[in-house]
Amino acid sequence: YEKGLVYRDIRVVNWCTKHKTALSDLEVKYVEKIDPLYYIKYGPLTLATVRPETKFGDTALAVNPKDKRYKQYIGKEIEAKGILGSLKFKVIGGEAVDPQFGTGVIKVTPAHDATDFEIWQRHKDKIPGIKIVIDENGRLTKETGPFAGLKVIEARAKVADEMQKIGILEKIDPDYKHQVATCYKCGSTL
Repeated sequence: YEKGLVYRDIRVVNWCTKHKTALSDLEVKYVEKIDPLYYIKYGPLTLATVRPETKFGDTALAVNPKDKRYKQYIGKEIEAKGILGSLKFKVIGGEAVDPQFGTGVIKVTPAHDATDFEIWQRHKDKIPGIKIVIDENGRLTKETGPFAGLKVIEARAKVADEMQKIGILEKIDPDYKHQVATCYKCGSTL
């Protein structure tokens, strides 16, 4: 450390909740799964995600700067209805956003996704800091209000139900095929 060869910083890691350990990218096994894809309305924008339970950790919304559908929103702050009350999000441009995925809008959740973390790093002077909403045991934290203590899978269904009740869940595609990161030892979803 004193020679500057190593450093300490906040980073997103692949975490196995069963073994309570970080995994290198080489230890991650990707498995094809079919999961629901949830379309969530954030004010004038709609995004798609397989993980609505992480929405409590959203710090911004991102769109590809070349996507003509959303250019007028880049740099602006939008208001949205949320489960725990009203929300405000800055809309940022990010080349990593795939305009072909879902609606072309993503939520930036830096504590739970490596790409989102990188987007946050580049824009952290404009958007709020990291909110950890899932703990090392795979349970939702106090940041999630009434969902605190629930396991991720259980919380996912309850959060989606609550979104439906308050009118921000536009639709669900029940057959979304995607690659899911899992622990190479036990198969737990990371």
